[in-house]
Amino acid sequence: MYDKIWAELSQKDRGGLYAIASTTGGKIFDIRKYLDMETNEFNPYRKRLINKGLIQGDRRGYVFFQLPYFEDYVLDTYV
Repeated sequence: MYDKIWAELSQKDRGGLYAIASTTGGKIFDIRKYLDMETNEFNPYRKRLINKGLIQGDRRGYVFFQLPYFEDYVLDTYV
């Protein structure tokens, strides 16, 4: 099932998910630092991934994976 979701994502969205999976704690500041992005660059990807139901952003300044084991899938799949 995750293969289909992954195939439909842009390379930037995949990179964003990989950064989220690769950083500890889901802190947006750390994720942006990992990606070398400013807030205004990262926000469109964050919003799009939230709208797709892949991450949740209920807590200010943090994002977390919404789907079970999707973080592991991203870490194993990202190229």
